[in-house]
Amino acid sequence: MKLYYDIVEKCFVIGEVFSGAVLETAEGNRVGFCMRDDTIELNVMPKSGGDKWFRIDMQNFDVYSMGRHKSSQAGSTETQSRRR
Repeated sequence: MKLYYDIVEKCFVIGEVFSGAVLETAEGNRVGFCMRDDTIELNVMPKSGGDKWFRIDMQNFDVYSMGRHKSSQAGSTETQSRRR
């Protein structure tokens, strides 16, 4: 993991996060993130329990739920997408 401060954007930049990192609010809500090839995966972990994974398509600005949902056809799965 690499960390540096960008003086132009005035923020920390974290690179090469392959094992993952977590942001946590004072209330205990968490968002984990890690890099995978050419994308980033997010794990949303509310204090109330449970978690949900998302994958970001960096070329199309799409966010895909990584949860698998049963479709009407046996044995198939589908992924939901949300455009920002």
